[in-house]
Amino acid sequence: KKMHMVLKGLKAKLHLERKSEPTLADFQKKIKMYADAREKGSGIIKYLVDQNVDVRVQNLDVGDFLVSERVGVERKEVRDFVDSLLDKRLMHQVRALKDTFACPLLIIEGTDDLYAVRNVHPNALRGMLAWIAVDMKVPILSTKDARDTAELLITLARREQEENDKDFNIRGEKKPLSTKELQEYV
Repeated sequence: KKMHMVLKGLKAKLHLERKSEPTLADFQKKIKMYADAREKGSGIIKYLVDQNVDVRVQNLDVGDFLVSERVGVERKEVRDFVDSLLDKRLMHQVRALKDTFACPLLIIEGTDDLYAVRNVHPNALRGMLAWIAVDMKVPILSTKDARDTAELLITLARREQEENDKDFNIRGEKKPLSTKELQEYV
């Protein structure tokens, strides 16, 4: 036992410890994501970095997170969702998200009751949710906290980037019109 202890001490002193075997995580392609600079205080970016995600923080014109060239995510906390509904920011943000990305997504984060946050009539909230989901065709997902949101973003990015090996950049222009939209325009 003493001999093993002495040898272990010598190895540590001389830095002869064997490097650990590479894990599966070492061989996996690193996930890349863009995050809006205004999201720094949310805790999501820190969690993403801790999970070995390549997060590039900068001011984004549309959305809060870009997980691929076609998927843009707008994140709203419950209170912010209601506040942005009242000051009419939400409509512009959802419309810009829809116009810019092929697969836009709205995440409402928090466990607060959406209908009890402010003195807003429930039908106004239901109407806005219906407009977003049905008229604008933007899916609405709900998460309980920043960590849950970060995990969802990682899952989205992994799904989007595993098939597509090419690097993606920030899109600034609107997505091209579909055939039906071109026909309506003409």
